[in-house]
Amino acid sequence: MTPGEDTRAGRLPALFISRVRAAVGGWMLLLAMSGDGHLGYYPVAAWILLCTAVGYALVILVLRWRRSARPWVVWVLIGVDTVLIAALAGITGGGQSPFAPVLLLVVIAVAIRFGLRRAAVALAWTVPLLVALIVLVPHPARPGEQRARDALWWTGYLTAGAVLAGVLADRLELAHRRRSQAEAAAAVERQRLDLERDLRRRLESLDEGRRAFLSSLLHEFRPPVASLSTLARALRRDQEELTAGERTELLERVEGHAHHLDTVLREVAEVLTSESLVAEHRLHQADIYLPQLVGEAAVLAGLPPDRVATRSQPGDNVVRSDPDKCLRVLVKLLEEAGRRAPPEAVIEVRIHRRDGFVELCLTPGFAGDEDSLGLWIAARLAETLGGGVAPEPGGLRAWLGSPSAGRTPR
Repeated sequence: MTPGEDTRAGRLPALFISRVRAAVGGWMLLLAMSGDGHLGYYPVAAWILLCTAVGYALVILVLRWRRSARPWVVWVLIGVDTVLIAALAGITGGGQSPFAPVLLLVVIAVAIRFGLRRAAVALAWTVPLLVALIVLVPHPARPGEQRARDALWWTGYLTAGAVLAGVLADRLELAHRRRSQAEAAAAVERQRLDLERDLRRRLESLDEGRRAFLSSLLHEFRPPVASLSTLARALRRDQEELTAGERTELLERVEGHAHHLDTVLREVAEVLTSESLVAEHRLHQADIYLPQLVGEAAVLAGLPPDRVATRSQPGDNVVRSDPDKCLRVLVKLLEEAGRRAPPEAVIEVRIHRRDGFVELCLTPGFAGDEDSLGLWIAARLAETLGGGVAPEPGGLRAWLGSPSAGRTPR
């Protein structure tokens, strides 16, 4: 059975055909029991064929016969249907038999269900059998011309019915196949467009991150490079024009700028070598006690303990997140705060919970932008934790939450 035929048979289920077959069998039995005179020509043979057809239809219906993938089963069913009805029609009046139209229904059903080619094969034995019975069966007695006319009429009638139903079924199958192909092509196209949109979003995100990274890098390098250039010109002046204190002060400034550039280069190296700045990196969940984590971050940021003060309520001190990333976020924020705040200022870290997030507010010492490379790294790390970093008047606000949250608290 070809794929097209299998699909066609699937659209016209075998159970439906079985019910139609049983209904037609019931109609034929009712017609015979009403005393139709056509069964009187050969009553014994007619009743045997009729009961066989009705019993066959009922057995197929009761057993709930399903469509078989084996071709010989299909051909057996087609053969039984056509031979039984053709024989019954042939001995009950031939072309004038009330059962002859049932044979047309059988041929049409074969054409609809299995296509024009199988219907043509079925006609190859059905038409000769019916024509032979119309011409050769002696009862009822009719002139040879009338028998020939009936034979010719039913040959054309059955052929026309099979061709019409088969062509329509094949055209329907072709339209169904083309529609399926079009739907499959549309699904592939939608998938391609979705992939392109996803790729475009990723590229736009990468480009945005690249621009932000380069902007932060430029912001970090421009002031110290300009200052080093000025200090270099000052040091090239004559020795007599500079006092020892001025020269020492200039060298200290050079050393400070060199230290700052070294810090920036280490942060660049961290961006280049780290795999955990992206959200897809695996996160390790654990309960984190934030006041203790702030103390560890202050030590790593090079701040003395008396420069960092933590303010929190007892119920706001614990967050479930990635300890390593949270520590790195706090280190970056405290480094920036320590660099920007006045030397003797105390950096206050306020911890409180809001909208399902734990917020950390650092004051004072933030300039109100996110141009520094350290803050750029802190923001990317916070985003992987479902949080973020944002400026606020006089300081900085960071929030940490579930990595699946991805929203900003009010």
